[in-house]
Amino acid sequence: MNELEVNSKVSVFGKVVDERFLYEETKLLVLDNGIDLICECFQGFRGKEVFVEGIVQEYEGEKQVLVLNIYNFS
Repeated sequence: MNELEVNSKVSVFGKVVDERFLYEETKLLVLDNGIDLICECFQGFRGKEVFVEGIVQEYEGEKQVLVLNIYNFS
């Protein structure tokens, strides 16, 4: 993840191991591979396998993925 350029489009797959609201409808999802996802979503994904298309962002020196599309495979 650290090698990826900010604003580049990525696709990632993994299991959601942590999920919490940051504010209003925005959630932080953490995948089992350590990737942080920022998602404006209502549905709960904890414990589910997901495929995500998104944009790499940087927040407080850490890379994360802003979710454009999320697909649940569980």
